[in-house]
Amino acid sequence: MNQDEVVNLQAYLQRWMGTHPNWLQWSADDIAAELARDADFQLIKWADWLQSPNGEVIDSMVSQLLPPPYNYGADVLAEAVKIAAHQRTRRRRLEVLGAGSVVALLVILGFRGK
Repeated sequence: MNQDEVVNLQAYLQRWMGTHPNWLQWSADDIAAELARDADFQLIKWADWLQSPNGEVIDSMVSQLLPPPYNYGADVLAEAVKIAAHQRTRRRRLEVLGAGSVVALLVILGFRGK
């Protein structure tokens, strides 16, 4: 991933935190659910972010966004981003697999009809 992607994700999270001022009172699962409903979150390409061991890149990016002593909740936000990104990535994989299965079934049925 390049620096532009880091800047874009940080800008997105800053906007999101600004529109959700009570996010510090939420759990990581609650934040992840809210992120998952956000259309802008769906546009972010997560593959590179999630390839780092244990999401270290996400942890690092969030800690840059919320440096000490203002980092209260940074670990919760980083965990929420990872949860939502993994859920979205898993859902996309299932959609692709489902679509592939339908195509395979149509191909099989097409050959049987001949």
